[in-house]
Amino acid sequence: MNKIGGYNVSNLNIKNESIYDNTKVIAEKKDNKSEENIGDTVQIEQKNNVIINTKKAYDALKETCDEVGTVTRDGYTYGSMMFSFYTMMDYMESQGISVPNFELSGNNLNNDNYLGFVDKIKEFTKNLSSQYPNVVPDNFYDFCDLFKEKLLQNGCS
Repeated sequence: MNKIGGYNVSNLNIKNESIYDNTKVIAEKKDNKSEENIGDTVQIEQKNNVIINTKKAYDALKETCDEVGTVTRDGYTYGSMMFSFYTMMDYMESQGISVPNFELSGNNLNNDNYLGFVDKIKEFTKNLSSQYPNVVPDNFYDFCDLFKEKLLQNGCS
């Protein structure tokens, strides 16, 4: 009576357990994938927020540069204040200080705190100016304050 239609019942039980185990493994993998998808979604959302924040910050920087206009010092024309701002950012980075950038890749995690960075660049520049006077134009600090206001107006963090 152990054989039904030429099949051994004990073999069917093993096969059923195997099917059950495989189904259980597949279900567990689906649960893990949904958790991974949630993690991916959170990462995508965070990356999108960084990209949006970066775009707002760049717009605020451009607006500030347009408002300040052409920078001249000692009879030389420097163009916009963006030159001095980027120079200080590069110098900070060469000193090992993390700085944001305006790349829309969303990969720079420092791009989520431009407001804090404005204070950081002002402090860094003040310290540097004590060693190297005239490293930036006289109105650089006013530019930074105006940039911070524009960041706030644009809803940037």
